[in-house]
Amino acid sequence: MHNLAIALHNGGHIITGSDDQIFEPSRGRLALKGLLPEAEGWYSEKVHEGLDAIILGMHVRPLRKNYRTLSNRFANFAEQLLTTATTLP
Repeated sequence: MHNLAIALHNGGHIITGSDDQIFEPSRGRLALKGLLPEAEGWYSEKVHEGLDAIILGMHVRPLRKNYRTLSNRFANFAEQLLTTATTLP
């Protein structure tokens, strides 16, 4: 997921994120781009109607608050990667 975040960031998109745990090499790579979250964990207040898209990894728990509230705007990692790859110059 961190590589997708970096690719979208490099493409000019505003990227935010959260994760329960972030390990190396993801941690270091995100930090170099200024994308490392301030704290680890799930923050439901970061999921809101003002977002253009939400990309979920395979470890997201379906019972998290706000998981289903924006379900029509969720994309999984594979779908987003395919879309990103096919729109690159």
